Amino acid sequence: MKKLVVLVAAVFTSYFAQAQTGISLGLKAGVNYSTIMADDDEGIKYKPDFHVGGFAEYSISDMVSIKPELLYSRKGAKYSFSASDQFIDGNGETQTITGEVDAKMTFQYLELPVLAKVKAGNLFFEAGPTFGYLLKSTADIKSSFSGGGMDFSYDGSDDGTDDMKRFEFGYAAGIGYELPSGLGLTLRYNGGLSDLNKETEEDPEEEELAGVPSGKIKNSVFQCSLSYRFAGR
Repeated sequence: MKKLVVLVAAVFTSYFAQAQTGISLGLKAGVNYSTIMADDDEGIKYKPDFHVGGFAEYSISDMVSIKPELLYSRKGAKYSFSASDQFIDGNGETQTITGEVDAKMTFQYLELPVLAKVKAGNLFFEAGPTFGYLLKSTADIKSSFSGGGMDFSYDGSDDGTDDMKRFEFGYAAGIGYELPSGLGLTLRYNGGLSDLNKETEEDPEEEELAGVPSGKIKNSVFQCSLSYRFAGR
C-alpha cells in the first residue's frame, strides 16, 4: 500500500512538474489598423490605434500550444460623408440644406483571444476565437450645415457606449516569428462576427448625423505586435 501511495505521488509530482515547465508568460504591444464593416459602408475608412497586454502559452507538444491573451485594444474607424436635403419654407419656396460630417469613432475593448499556435521552427501560425467586452465608445465629430437661411457647425466628442452591445465575439488568425531569446513579431487579422449596434428606433439619417453608420456593424482589425516571452518552451 505504501509503495502504491509513493508511486501515485511520484506520478502526480512528475505530471505537475512537466505542466509547469510547459507554461510560459509574456507581454505584447503593437499597432491596430481598424475599420468597421457596415450595411452602408460609404465614407468609412481605416484608422490607426494600439493594443497592449499579456499572454500565457501552454505547450501541448513541441509543435502545438494553446495561447490565451488578455489585451486592452482600441478599435474603430474614420467616417465622412456629404449630405443635402430640401424643404419648403414658410413662403412656399424650396430651400436646400447641404453639409459635411467627419467623425473618428474609437471603441475601447478588453479582449480575450484563445488561440491554437502551430510552430515550424521559429515561424508560427495561430488561429482561434476572440471574446471582447466594450469599455467605452466615443465619436469625435466635426460637422457643418448651411442653406435655407441657416448656418450650423459642431465640433465635439459624443459618448456612444450605451448605443452599442457590450460583448463581442469574433475570430483571429495570424503568422509570426519568434527568436530563441523570446522576442517575437506577429501579424494578425481580427474579424468580428457579432453586430455591435443595439436595436434602436432611431432614424438612420439621425444616426449618420451623429457620426455613427446605421444598420449592422462589425469590427475589422489588422494588428502588428511585438512580444516578449519570459520563459522558454
